Amino acid sequence: MEKKIALTIAGSDPSGGAGIQADLKAFNYVGVHGAAIITCITAQTPEKVFSIHKLPVEEIKKQAEAVFSRFKPDATKIGMLYDEETARCVADLLEEYKTKNVVLDPVLSASNGDTLSKNNLTGAIMEKLLPFIHLVTPNIPEAERLTGVKINTAEDAKIAAEILRDRGVKNVLIKGGHLKGKQAVDILFNGKKERIFS
Repeated sequence: MEKKIALTIAGSDPSGGAGIQADLKAFNYVGVHGAAIITCITAQTPEKVFSIHKLPVEEIKKQAEAVFSRFKPDATKIGMLYDEETARCVADLLEEYKTKNVVLDPVLSASNGDTLSKNNLTGAIMEKLLPFIHLVTPNIPEAERLTGVKINTAEDAKIAAEILRDRGVKNVLIKGGHLKGKQAVDILFNGKKERIFS
């Protein structure tokens, strides 16, 4: 039986803790072949982001041409996009290559709080990218930035999820590690029902 193919479209993290390096490790762990399109090169550790070098969209398109000339991914995961131009380029690629099972982890800042995006990225995600996405997985600060909804409760998360779904994404998983309370919960919304994972 042929291995399934998973594609990551994300930034490069030299520490291996995030970005395409982490995605490729995860793909390998679950037994799928990983392919990658790099959007930007970061110099970072878990404690600090030293620099971000955005790749020109023409380079991103060339990588996509190479990947899609060889593979038809069964699933695609999108991570760090950095700015509006890159987000629009990736949306165009998703449409051109008719990708399926696309997951968007809207990386807006590093776990230490350092910014990994420009302010205009959120608008491009909401307007251009979400219609191509099967599942979006923002944490609470990311969901707040994307939707403008302050999330303090599960009900607030549901309101934010509906705003995201109104932009075309089918499923929303809001990662609730930042919610107040003793237990961290993730909430999955698909428009018909919600599921809570704790």
